[in-house]
Amino acid sequence: MPRQPAKATQLADALALQIENGTLKPGTWLPSWANLAAQHGVVISTVRRALAMLADRDLIELVPGRGAIVGPSAGMTRQASDVTRQEGAWRGFLLSVVEAGAEPFTDTVIRDTGATAEIASWLAVPIGTTVVERDRTQGQMVDGQREPLQIATTWFSPQITGELPILRQLSTGPGGMYSRMTDAGHVLRWEDTVTERVATSDERSRLGLSRGAHVLLIWRRCYNQDQRILEATRRAIRSDRSPVVYRYE
Repeated sequence: MPRQPAKATQLADALALQIENGTLKPGTWLPSWANLAAQHGVVISTVRRALAMLADRDLIELVPGRGAIVGPSAGMTRQASDVTRQEGAWRGFLLSVVEAGAEPFTDTVIRDTGATAEIASWLAVPIGTTVVERDRTQGQMVDGQREPLQIATTWFSPQITGELPILRQLSTGPGGMYSRMTDAGHVLRWEDTVTERVATSDERSRLGLSRGAHVLLIWRRCYNQDQRILEATRRAIRSDRSPVVYRYE
């Protein structure tokens, strides 16, 4: 292995000492490369080499498009059963984040789209049927910065969006879409199909993943008491940050 320049090694050792003595705690984002270069009187290429050395020692993680974080961040373990519970305004993923002591965030885009063959099969509608799509990037705040943990995309059956126009709105109220369905008299049941695959370029960009990283993929279909399909949701999850726990009683 080529010998690292002395300045890069010195900077890596200085930062490693701060990590090991607790000055830089796990989950802390390091300053930008430019700020680190200015603070330590080196050029940016030296910072780049030093951070690569720290990553090789597993002391930091380099997150594309975001920077460098000390050790693994706390992440968030999700209980799959949270979809069935509402506490105050929270339900599902957001409830898991709140109960873990963090602040959740959601960015939502709503659009009409034609059902692809895959979506049509999940909703049991003809291919090309116009359906409402809710596309969310969700995560938690860590040291004032956003940590995206999952992309949740929901497609609704035309019948349920006709019955509940609020599903087209950015805010569906306390407890979200499932609580609105329950309010309308639907007794909800769910089924999950869990797989994994390599993240797409869009998922890498939105979740801060490197090329070749995998995501946990959960397709969830929601039925009512009449076995009518109300919606299907695909979740692409950072499994290294947000493991999902299934508990049976």
